[in-house]
Amino acid sequence: MLHGASKRRTMARSVLPSTSRRGSRDNLRIAARSHRRTTRQAVQSLAARSIDLLDDEVDVALTNAEEKRRGCVSWYVQLRRVGDKTGPLERWAPAATAHLELQDRLPTLRQWLPDGVIGWHAVGHARRLDGIDPGWCHNLGWRE
Repeated sequence: MLHGASKRRTMARSVLPSTSRRGSRDNLRIAARSHRRTTRQAVQSLAARSIDLLDDEVDVALTNAEEKRRGCVSWYVQLRRVGDKTGPLERWAPAATAHLELQDRLPTLRQWLPDGVIGWHAVGHARRLDGIDPGWCHNLGWRE
C-alpha cells in the first residue's frame, strides 16, 4: 500500500488514461475541418455578393464561425472528460481531506498533488466532488 507523496502522485496519474481518447481526437479533427469549411464558405459568399465588402459583415461571419467552433470543441472536451477514470480520486480525495475545514480542502489537495498538467487535471476533477470546493455549483458546472 502506498502512502505519502507516492500515493498522491499515483492518484493524480490515475485520472489521465481516458477511455475515449481516440474518439476525442477524431471529433476535434472533424470540428477543425468543419470550421475551416464554414469560414471559407462565409468569406466566399460575401465576396461573391459584393466587391465592396463591409468589414463588419466579414467580422460577423467569422465571429459566428469561431463561436460555433468553440462550442463544438468545448462539447467534445466535456465528452472526453466524462471518459476519464476518476473513481480512485473520487474516493481518495474526500477521505484524505475529511479532517480539514471545508475551505482548506482544495488548497491542501493542490499542495499534495504534483505541480504540472497531471496535478492540475486531477485538481480540476477533484474540485467537482462534494465537500472539496465550497464555491463550485455542482448541478450547473460553474462557480458561484
